[in-house]
Amino acid sequence: MELVEGETLAERIARGPIPIEEALTLFMQIAEGLEAAHEKGIVHRDLSPIPPLPMGSRIS
Repeated sequence: MELVEGETLAERIARGPIPIEEALTLFMQIAEGLEAAHEKGIVHRDLSPIPPLPMGSRIS
């Protein structure tokens, strides 16, 4: 997996409340990542605010 620099979701949460527009963008990215994983047969056990990829990175 490629190392991508950036802020984790846990770090963003620690900074304070997330405005609704930013939260919607984050949740859409999470959903797209899960969809991409599921399409490749990858199943997750749980979700955590400490993801392996920083916010703003995209799974191709």
